[in-house]
Amino acid sequence: SGQHTFVAHLKFEHSWLEYAFRNHPAGCVVNIRDVADLQATQRLLASSEQYNQLIFADNPNAMWIFDRDSLRILAVNRAATVFYGFQRKQFLELHMGALFPDGEGTALLSVLSNGKKPQSAQCAPQICKQKKSDGQLVLVELAVGLLALNGHDAVLVSISDVTDRHLADRSLRREN
Repeated sequence: SGQHTFVAHLKFEHSWLEYAFRNHPAGCVVNIRDVADLQATQRLLASSEQYNQLIFADNPNAMWIFDRDSLRILAVNRAATVFYGFQRKQFLELHMGALFPDGEGTALLSVLSNGKKPQSAQCAPQICKQKKSDGQLVLVELAVGLLALNGHDAVLVSISDVTDRHLADRSLRREN
């Protein structure tokens, strides 16, 4: 193409410079520009992506995100695929209602359809049932928060299995 570009970090001046060399009949034209802000933004973005990876993808709690309008699942973490027993690809083809038995998801949606904008609403955790891939029903504590994801109004769902705790509580009440 006749143009070559590279970025150099000058440690002693703590600056980032982009050098662009372009062929010219008289020799070579060199353009130099300061790209420190761009580099800082890219580093910030990379650390932000690593942070998001840590708090979502690698989170030990089962978490998934669905589109508030279409109710399609947009993202799912590893813990959720293990908990529900779906492959990631299968999970991302689901409608959020597939995880709620007997239309229990309708109650969640009615709480979310109060017109609030993303990032301004968080619902109190609630106990409800979830349906695994094999049809098994489990009792979970479900927490949701609204967020914007790639231009979508979305809902982040985080769950923790409370089936054992609930059974222990019932057993204790029976003994008392």
